[in-house]
Amino acid sequence: MKKTNLAILFGTILFSFILVCGTIAAVKAAQIDVSNTGELQNPDAPPPETLYDLGDAPDSTNHAGALMTAYIPGGGPPNTPANYPTVFDPATGLPPGPRHGGGEPPVVYLGPGISLEFDADLPPDNDGVTNIDPKANIPDLDGFDDGVHFPLALPHCVPTTFTYTVNVQPNSGIDDFFVNVWFDWNRNGDWKDTLKCPGSAPAPEWAVQNQLLSLGPGIHVVSTPTFVPNNPQNDPLWMRITISELPAPSDAAGGSPDGRGPENGYSVGETEDYYIPGPPSPDYDIYMKDNPTDDGSVPSSPPNWKSPDIWARSDGDCTITSHQNPEAGVPTTLCVRVRNRLSTPVHKIIVNLYYGSAGLGLGWPGSWAGIGFTTIPSLAGNSEAVKSIPWTPPNITGHFCFLARADSHEDPIGSGPDTVAPVNLVQNNNNIAQRNFNIVDFPEFILCDEISDTISTNTEYFDIVNTKTTSVTVDIKFDSGGFPLADGEIVVHPGPLWGRWTSLINFNQVGVTLKPNNFPAEMNGVELGPSETVSVTMDVTAPGNVGFEIDVTGYKEDKVFGGITFARVLPSCIYMPVVLDEDAPPP
Repeated sequence: MKKTNLAILFGTILFSFILVCGTIAAVKAAQIDVSNTGELQNPDAPPPETLYDLGDAPDSTNHAGALMTAYIPGGGPPNTPANYPTVFDPATGLPPGPRHGGGEPPVVYLGPGISLEFDADLPPDNDGVTNIDPKANIPDLDGFDDGVHFPLALPHCVPTTFTYTVNVQPNSGIDDFFVNVWFDWNRNGDWKDTLKCPGSAPAPEWAVQNQLLSLGPGIHVVSTPTFVPNNPQNDPLWMRITISELPAPSDAAGGSPDGRGPENGYSVGETEDYYIPGPPSPDYDIYMKDNPTDDGSVPSSPPNWKSPDIWARSDGDCTITSHQNPEAGVPTTLCVRVRNRLSTPVHKIIVNLYYGSAGLGLGWPGSWAGIGFTTIPSLAGNSEAVKSIPWTPPNITGHFCFLARADSHEDPIGSGPDTVAPVNLVQNNNNIAQRNFNIVDFPEFILCDEISDTISTNTEYFDIVNTKTTSVTVDIKFDSGGFPLADGEIVVHPGPLWGRWTSLINFNQVGVTLKPNNFPAEMNGVELGPSETVSVTMDVTAPGNVGFEIDVTGYKEDKVFGGITFARVLPSCIYMPVVLDEDAPPP
């Protein structure tokens, strides 16, 4: 009898958005020439492997000598010169932008990934494009601005905070880090000013001032100290966040830091710049399906854990959309599909993938483990993109939840017309999708001629969890598409749940077990104590040549709040008829 561990956690999902030492001599501007092909021609420059991290806000002190504007047409004051310190090279003009690391692997950065470059406007660059293109007046090209959790709540003159992710690598050698944040509240192209709110409350553009973090290795979700925004119309604006081993430097006159970096650069860390577009436009809507019939509308109809836009491939080929259960401890590939259901292109989409115990009721971030992320530079209107993420599953078998979250500045994950409150539930947010499937302990390469009608039994385990501190009453429904009740059998062992129901539908009681005699079979009015976890076992017996699904779904007051699916998927077999040539000689 084959056993796999199956977990079902009934409740409510809660989500939130949650380099390197060395310096180089200043490069002389007279020696720099960027040709029309974008090639760097500088015989005195360091070797290409000496790369750093810099920001991607527009900067008029650049190697092309081009005036960059701070805001795009329609997005802010027209023709406002951009004076955000981004390019590091002092020869192009001061102050220098913040530059991190050089010559060593990054040891601390924001979000799941980082891209290194030579300078903000000079190649080489790890993600293939320079962070800013001064000649074309295009900023915001770094593909790894992924640390800040959007959307940001920036209520005018109301103290607020936001969260971001810090990734500290093992053996960083540094325990304390400083985080600084700037907003261009008055949208004049710099981060130097302090505005006033009613009652004379200050709203400095240096919003977060040298927040000290003492962090060990790992991924940390951090909240900023409270700061005061000044943005009465929720207009577009530029934001910078920097993590480093040193406090932010002041200008030469001792004034407030303005987003610049130290003269010799930082040793470690990362700078991320964000163009916050103001109110989300209804013309942007990326989504992933919650189930095969989902069209992106919110809230979606149940089930919400059967997304066809998340699947696994043992062969690594995401062009094949049929799912293959991963094998425990064996490298596999997870595939995710993001769709754009409107006509407007969406840019710089970041997709993060996580896994956790199967079902609902998982808290963020403690119950989820990160698998990895991928980026989609641009997704055209009415199109879709499939991306792959390599993963080695843990060396355990069972049923697990897999969660994909797609985010972009234009269609932030937590707000807009594609969400309803509470926005962190899968069914209430079409930027989030979930699929539950098994990790197995044997490769699922079943040949058609190996399939037989031999009866086999799988034993599945799952938990029913009340995540609330008060008692709740729930209904638990077992349903199936294709399970052969005439030739097979499902035996539910309710354990401590025995006798707690007020009614049973389509269940036979056999001893202390329940056997469905038809579908759906229901246990109604089941009372769960405060914070109670109850383990349930289900034996599934059926001929080996029959494919089917069994859904276990939880309801509270007729609303779906969790579920799992146990599936037996058979390979597609085509049997060709045997044609005999009657005139052929005997063998």
